[in-house]
Amino acid sequence: MTGLKKLHFNHRYFLVEHYKNNTAVHKKINEYVFKNLPAGYEKYAQYGMTFFKQSGETNLENIKKNPRIIVRYSERNDIVFSNEWLYRQHYSFNKFVDGESTSPPDTSVHVYDVK
Repeated sequence: MTGLKKLHFNHRYFLVEHYKNNTAVHKKINEYVFKNLPAGYEKYAQYGMTFFKQSGETNLENIKKNPRIIVRYSERNDIVFSNEWLYRQHYSFNKFVDGESTSPPDTSVHVYDVK
C-alpha cells in the first residue's frame, strides 16, 4: 500500500508525591504540564501525560518490579489527571477522583496551545 502515513504516539506517566485533592495542587500539576511539554511533542499524532498519586501500590519501586501495575491497579485507583494532545492541539483534560473521571470540572475552562 502506498500513500499511507506512519503515525507516532507517545504517552508519559508521572507520580505525584503528597497529592491532595485541592486547587493549589491542581494548579501546580497544570503548570508542570505546560512547562514540561517536550520539544517536538507536536511530531506525534497523539501525545499524552497522565499523573498518578503516589501510594503504597503506585510507587517507583513497584512500577520497576512490575510495570503492568499501572494498568492493573493505578489506572483504577490512583489516577488523578490525564492530558492529551491530538495533532498538536490540546483536546482532552480529565480529572479523576477514586479512579472515576470528574471531567470536565468546569466546561467554561478551555486550554489552547499557542505555539
